[in-house]
Amino acid sequence: MSRLLTLPGCTPEPLGNYLKALGVFRLVVEQADPNAMGYWKDGYFALFSRFAFEDELIGWFKDRYQPSPLPAPWSVNSGWWPPDKQPPKRGDKRGTPNKNLRDLANSTNKRFEPIRTCLQEALQSMGGMVNLPDHEDGLSAELKEVLKKLESQPKKAKERARLVSILRDRLTSPSALRWLDAVGALSRRREDALYSFQLLADCGAEGVNSYIGNYYARLCEHLPVVTLAEQFWPSETGQLSELRLRAALLNKPGIKSRQDDAAGGLYSPALVEAPNIGQAFVASPKKRVNPWDFILTMEGLVLWASAATRRAEVLRKEQPAFPFYCDSAVGGATAVGPLEVSGQNEGKSRGEVWYPIWTRPASFQEIDRLFVEGRITQGQRTATRATQFALAVSSFGQERGIASFHRVGLLERSGSGDQTTTLAISLGEIPARRVIGIDLGTDLDPFVEQVSELIQHHANQPKRIVAARSRLDQAIFDFASSANQASEVDSRSALNLLTVASNLERELGVTLGKVKYKQGQGLQERNVRPIPPLSNRWLASNDGTAECRLARAIASIAPWGERDGRSVSAVEALRANLLPVTRQGNSWRWDDTSRSAVWARGATLFDNLAAVLRRRLIDASICKGEGLPLWSAYGASFSDLLALWNGELDEERLGDLIHALALIDTGTWSPESIDRSQKKYDPTPELHSSAVWFDSDDEPRADVEPVIWRDGFLLTEQELRDAFALPRVYALLKLCFVGGRLPALPAEGRTRGRTGEEPYPPLAPEILNLLRAGRLADTVAIAARKLRAKGYPSIFDPHDADAAEVEMSSEDCRRLAGMLLVPVRHAGVLAALAIKPRTSNL
Repeated sequence: MSRLLTLPGCTPEPLGNYLKALGVFRLVVEQADPNAMGYWKDGYFALFSRFAFEDELIGWFKDRYQPSPLPAPWSVNSGWWPPDKQPPKRGDKRGTPNKNLRDLANSTNKRFEPIRTCLQEALQSMGGMVNLPDHEDGLSAELKEVLKKLESQPKKAKERARLVSILRDRLTSPSALRWLDAVGALSRRREDALYSFQLLADCGAEGVNSYIGNYYARLCEHLPVVTLAEQFWPSETGQLSELRLRAALLNKPGIKSRQDDAAGGLYSPALVEAPNIGQAFVASPKKRVNPWDFILTMEGLVLWASAATRRAEVLRKEQPAFPFYCDSAVGGATAVGPLEVSGQNEGKSRGEVWYPIWTRPASFQEIDRLFVEGRITQGQRTATRATQFALAVSSFGQERGIASFHRVGLLERSGSGDQTTTLAISLGEIPARRVIGIDLGTDLDPFVEQVSELIQHHANQPKRIVAARSRLDQAIFDFASSANQASEVDSRSALNLLTVASNLERELGVTLGKVKYKQGQGLQERNVRPIPPLSNRWLASNDGTAECRLARAIASIAPWGERDGRSVSAVEALRANLLPVTRQGNSWRWDDTSRSAVWARGATLFDNLAAVLRRRLIDASICKGEGLPLWSAYGASFSDLLALWNGELDEERLGDLIHALALIDTGTWSPESIDRSQKKYDPTPELHSSAVWFDSDDEPRADVEPVIWRDGFLLTEQELRDAFALPRVYALLKLCFVGGRLPALPAEGRTRGRTGEEPYPPLAPEILNLLRAGRLADTVAIAARKLRAKGYPSIFDPHDADAAEVEMSSEDCRRLAGMLLVPVRHAGVLAALAIKPRTSNL
């Protein structure tokens, strides 16, 4: 009968404690109880097994636990090198590890049989036997060459790869083979390439300390190794071993529970020398660890076996896929800086590990399969970066019963120069909760992929671009984390992500996407392509502000017309007016010949809006199309327009939001589809009965009522009041710059729907030029004349001497010119305010 046993010493963090829990789980299932189950409960690892009491589990580890053989002959101080013919010289790093391993292998205790067998197989594969003191003479020429090169160049990947390949062909121990897979992945293309797993530092070594050499040393010290030369185990040693084992599993404190100057600091950063750790600010001694913690951590690492996969969809080259491992990114934690990102020249990061926390009992087979798969996908791609992991963990976790992921950065934080070692720094916990719309982030992935690869922190990279890249990483994490707090994505975070991405694209636009990045010792130049058109699902991104609503109306201005009989739009979507880009099929590319990009840095918002309007009118005048290139499916309300006119909005933010929302694909609008939309949603209301009047200061006053259209409210009372409060000439001038057809003529006594036969507005760029020059009276006169020619007579004569409505400062004229670009939701109200109504019932 299985009982629940909670292990307070096995906690989700630091990483070493998590690995220790995996090691305990694996060993219990493989050697004691195949039906055992485990899960995380209240911050501790809980084990369902035949061990009903703590003492039973402690006793089993003391008396029956069989250590796993972990071969590492590529490391000179691992113990796996052939024994020397002569006694080790002073300072020889191979002597003590060799003795520890051979003491275990020569022990008469059956618990060390797996180590004995594995060592014999390894040495046989090298051409000798364990007990032959001169077996080194029997090594093959190939192995002699490998060992010689490893001794002089122990970090040479080519020789390591050859040795790992030999061992994988000869060893039979499942745990030893999985250990080799955890150390690194052999390339399928090149026989001399070994991709090492950074979770094991330098293939199982931390500086001059070999994890494997320390592993066997700890086993010798804390398990009864009975050899022919020593037939007993001191009781004091056994008591110390049990004390440390209880501290490791049950978090029972005790004197001497930790050993000084021991390896393993990567997994327990608080136990190594580092600034601001502990009350004394510097750890003393420099390194200390519970030996049983270290032993069980090594046992847990066996689960992290790798697999070499072909990621053609991302990098077009073979890359290893280590379980829950990815490149690091700035964002989501303050502990990561620009230099601590994977891929940076002389960077301080060795990637990140996101390990899963499951809160329901699971068999070891289920967890083992989870780690064997261990690759998180984002859409159709394998996630390779922390930003992709942040977006993908919600769906991955839900599908596999995972509650959360702990994020750990493998950062160089200890030592300096060649003595720098890596520490596993906790970067927080990411809940795994299904969120509707989280897959929106995949739309940006092609752009983020290029940015992550090419934008590096170095002297030749402008700091403005590096800073913008860092903000993008942070925005992705904010988007993912805020979404995990609800059942759907947070629209404000989505809008912030769009804004940050567009800001980075604007920075890149200065050089048409060209960036310099370091490759080896030299500089290379590559192009970061513009952000691809985003799905219209991003249109739901909204923070509820007038700036956002106005930006959506402007940014959604659609492409228009035809060019030279081709399917290419004569006037592109608004995005082409913001950056030097042109559409190429379903994507955008940089275009240094573009004349459409007129949005200028440093210019005011209204000057930029007017420049865009003028450019679109010029482009329309030389091409073929119906109406003007100003149609948007999301017109602005009069309340938001009034706030813009009165200077109540954040104009800088409005400009940023226009760039952000312009990334969204506006789709194609034909004249027929525009007609259908206007007939359905944009009638011309009758406002005469609302008693519009002007006071002595020529300010509009009205007794208004909501406008009803098709049994619903078309305009609220407040929106009508705001429409009346706008400058009187605005309605007349804006009629010359509407998308689609002109509104229906107003009629007395009723709201009049469109027929679809209304004329298109006149092409009148001179109106804009005069207005920007401050000549408002001339502008109004031309607008009234052109509209009258279309059958739309104005309600006032701008040439009257007392026409105060045509008096405006030059600055206000320029602001008014910019506002003429903004599409309006109800163009029919403009006609009702500026055009004489019909007196008949037609």
